[in-house]
Amino acid sequence: MADEARIQNSLFLKTGGLEYQSRPTAFTLDVSTGAGPTPGLINVSVSGTDLDLSQLTTPGLAVFQNLDLTNYVTLGPYEPDTDFFYPFIELPPAETNEGKPFVMLLSRFLKRELTGTGTLVGYNSTIRLVAKTATCKVKVEVFEK
Repeated sequence: MADEARIQNSLFLKTGGLEYQSRPTAFTLDVSTGAGPTPGLINVSVSGTDLDLSQLTTPGLAVFQNLDLTNYVTLGPYEPDTDFFYPFIELPPAETNEGKPFVMLLSRFLKRELTGTGTLVGYNSTIRLVAKTATCKVKVEVFEK
């Protein structure tokens, strides 16, 4: 089978003298199995919560949705050997009960450590989510690639 997933997106931005609108785009991706979504609703602490994707062999499409009405959540790689967190994505507060879902495709190299030349050196890193000010509920739905 092919093209089991369909993603649609567009961006409209208007601020000051800037007005921008992308053309709506849509594309399809192959999904090998029906595994997921996992892990579901998680509590993200201010000290950080690691994402558990142990139910999947190769994580693929992911939807992240911060359900907290006032606090944002930061997401990025975490290296436990060095205790370094690399913030990369911000999930804004929901502001309403609907929240703001963000769809992305996780890398096939997730949880792997690579050198600058792309050589595999380990499997110890993870994805960490960190809440601002107070624990936040975040819905995380990840599917098998």
